This record gives sequence, structure tokens and C-alpha cells, in this order.
Amino acid sequence: MNKIQSIIINKIKKNGPISLSEFMTLSLYHKDYGYYISGKPIGAKADFITSPEISQVFGELIGIWLCDVWQKMSHKKDNIIVELGPGNGTLISDALRAIKTISNGFEKNHTSVYCVEKSDYFIKKISKKITGCNIIDDVYKIPKKMSFIIANEFFDALPANQYIKINNSWKERLISINDTNQLIFCSSRNSTKYNSILPKDSSEGEIREIPNTSISIINYLSKHICNYGGLLLLIDYAKDDNDINGGLRAIKKHTFSDPLSEPGKQDLSIKVDFNILKDIAEKNGAKVFGPLDQSDFLQKLGIESRINKLIKHNPNYKNQLNSQKDRLINKIHMGKLFKVIAICSKNVIKPIGF
Repeated sequence: MNKIQSIIINKIKKNGPISLSEFMTLSLYHKDYGYYISGKPIGAKADFITSPEISQVFGELIGIWLCDVWQKMSHKKDNIIVELGPGNGTLISDALRAIKTISNGFEKNHTSVYCVEKSDYFIKKISKKITGCNIIDDVYKIPKKMSFIIANEFFDALPANQYIKINNSWKERLISINDTNQLIFCSSRNSTKYNSILPKDSSEGEIREIPNTSISIINYLSKHICNYGGLLLLIDYAKDDNDINGGLRAIKKHTFSDPLSEPGKQDLSIKVDFNILKDIAEKNGAKVFGPLDQSDFLQKLGIESRINKLIKHNPNYKNQLNSQKDRLINKIHMGKLFKVIAICSKNVIKPIGF
């Protein structure tokens, strides 16, 4: 039994079943033993790999995209570039390198770079990779300036609560233990207070999430963007309308696993409901473009041309480069699983890619 398992089991024994949100928070973000705090999760030899780690082109295209958006804005002013959950810092590093190659004024007008990160392991890597990067531990600490915010695989790692339809009523899906101290799912005795807003036409046993943490963050960031200008580019695993078994997933060594089997030792995530986030942002007055498939977005940004150019200069890497491109845009890989939206201030013209 690992440290997080022991903490969770003792908490359940003392206070009863816990919510999925509390389980995820302890598993991923515990100050000493949390998966993202104490582990090294990202990479080919780790548990999972992200788009920026697959190909440098991913971050470069986003950097070029930011330059284009800024160039078309009607009111330009000093701004900051922010990445939420940057991990190894690969995306923001590649994006900044691309921005420096484009002489359209954007690079000179951004005053500083910020990364929202809590893991000491990742903070050390980012600090070495990006000179002068400002590290903050909370989105609510982003400076009140025009902000160009990037969030790639950030929202899927935020805790959420689950609800299950039982006897025509929605009940919260909780985590408890059995007689042998194994973690198991159970349900609340009473109907949830969200019974009136969860789908009424759902089937018995259907599972849904309410991502309260994501809702709070999007509510804050969309207001921030409306007040100070800029945008949020959000790229993440997307919840499908046909996902009736919930969006919770666990990954260890690049393979799906039981979410309750090894808390603190494997990645946990919940597919992002883009429709909820879009609705909140629009209600706050932001302009929202998308969602659309990552495949369509990257192809519109010119990933084919960029890869072909790299192949021309590095012919020995043709197969490797094409394989990287395929993982990013093929719809049986990441191309369709990931969606993209841009939440923008009023002075942002429809960005390329959408």
C-alpha cells in the first residue's frame, strides 16, 4: 500500500466515502505524495506523452498563431504570455522560439512570460529551459494585463465530481472501501442537489461529471480576458456526446488502467466538456471560436508544410517526422480525441484555424 492509498483509506474509515474530486485532489496534488508533485509523468519512458513532446512543430505553430492573432488585433498594448500546467516547458519554449523568428512586433510587446505550475520537479525544468520565466502556483495570480494564455492538457487534470443515474434519480458517485481495504465505487444514499440540472432523458447507470473546478477557472479567466484583453487557447481531451460511462480515465506506462488501483502512482484525468466551458465564457461576454478537432486546427495552421520543410532539410528523419505528424493529426490517434477552442476578448478577429 502506497502513501496516498493509506491516506485515502484512513480518511474513508474516519469520515466515510469521499467524492471523486477529493480523491483526484489527493491522488494528483497532495503536497508530498501527489502524482504531479512527486513524480515524473511526462515522456516516452514515463506514463503519458503530450503533443508538444511528440513534435516541436506543435509548439512552433502555436507561437506563429499567437503572432497572427496579435497582428490582427485592433488595439495593441503590452501583454503577457501564460501557459497553464506547462509540464516540462516544451510547448512554451517552442512557441517562444517561433515568436522570435517573426518580426511583427508581438515579441517586443509582450512584457513577460508566466507559467502556472505547482510541481517542484517541473518548476526546475522550466526555470532551466526559459530564462526569466515567472512561475506562479495559481491561475488567480495571473497579472491583470492583456494575456495570451495557452492551456494544453490542463483542464482534463482538474478534479470533478461524478453522478450516476439510479432508479430514475441522480446520485453522487463516491469512493469507499470494501472488507479487504480495497478502494471501490459506491453511490450516495440520497439524490444529489444537482438532480434538476443533470439530464432527465438519461438511461439507468449513466454517469456524468460536473467539473466545478474547471467551471470556476473558466469563469475567472473569461472575465479576465474580457476586462484586460487577450485570449485563452484551450486544447484537451474532449468529452463525446455518447460518453454515457463518464470521462474518468487512468493511464500508467501509456496504458489505460483502473482509476482506483494506484492513487498517486498513475495519471488521472476527466474528458473535458467543451460545451459547458464555451457556454460560461460566452455568458461572461467573451467571443468563443470552436470547438474543432485538433487535426483540423493543426492542418489549417500548416502542419503539413512545416513537416515537409523539416523533411527537406533532414531527409534521414522523414519516417520519424511523418510518424510524429500522424500521431498529432490522424483521427484514430490524437487528431479527433483532442478539441480546440479559443476564448477571446472582443477586439480579437476570428483567428486562423477556426
